[in-house]
Amino acid sequence: MTQLYVEEVVMQFDWQRSTNQSYSTKVGENLTVGSTTAYVIRISIPGNASVGPHDYTIYYVGQNKDTHSLAAGTLQIHDANERVYDGLLLRVEKRLDVAANATFQSQDAKSWLRQARTNFTQALTLANTSQFLDAVTTLNVASNLIDQAYSTEQSYQARPQRQPGIQPRQETQNPVLLGGIAAAVGVIATLSLFLRSRKPNHSTG
Repeated sequence: MTQLYVEEVVMQFDWQRSTNQSYSTKVGENLTVGSTTAYVIRISIPGNASVGPHDYTIYYVGQNKDTHSLAAGTLQIHDANERVYDGLLLRVEKRLDVAANATFQSQDAKSWLRQARTNFTQALTLANTSQFLDAVTTLNVASNLIDQAYSTEQSYQARPQRQPGIQPRQETQNPVLLGGIAAAVGVIATLSLFLRSRKPNHSTG
C-alpha cells in the first residue's frame, strides 16, 4: 500500500490569498493513499469580509513542503442582521395571525393593524434584496403598531357605555312657576313703593 507523509492540511479562502494567509491543522504522519481521515480546521470570519459567496481551497503540505490539492468549495457569508430578521419575522407574523382572529371594534385599532400588515409586507420585500437592517427596522415598526392597536382597542372597550332607551337627565324650569314668581316680586315691589310714597297724616289741633 502506498503511503504519503502529510505535514499539515490547509484551508485558504479568497480573502486570504493576497496576504498568503490560511487556516491549517497539523498532521505529521503517513497516510495510506485512498484512505479517509477527518481533521478539524478552525476558522474565523473577519469583520471586513463581504456578505455573499466566498470560494476556498483545501490542500495538504507534504514532507518537502510540496502542496497537493484536496478539495474546493464555496462558503456563503450572511448579513449579521439576517439572523435577527429571521427570528423577528416569525414573531411578528404570529402576532398578526393572532390579531387577525381577534375581534376589534375600534376603527382606529383596525387602522393600526392594517398599517402593521403593510410594514410586514415591506419588510419581506427588503429582505428579498438583502436589506436586512432596514427589514429589521420595518418589522420593529410593525410590532409597535400591533401594540398600538391593542392599546387603542382596550381604551375603546373601557369607555362608558350609554344604555339604550335612557336619555340623559336635563334640568328644566317651569315657565308658569317662573312667571308666578316674577309677578309676585312685581307686586311686592309695587306695594313697597306705594307704602313709601304715602305721607303720614298729621292731625291738627
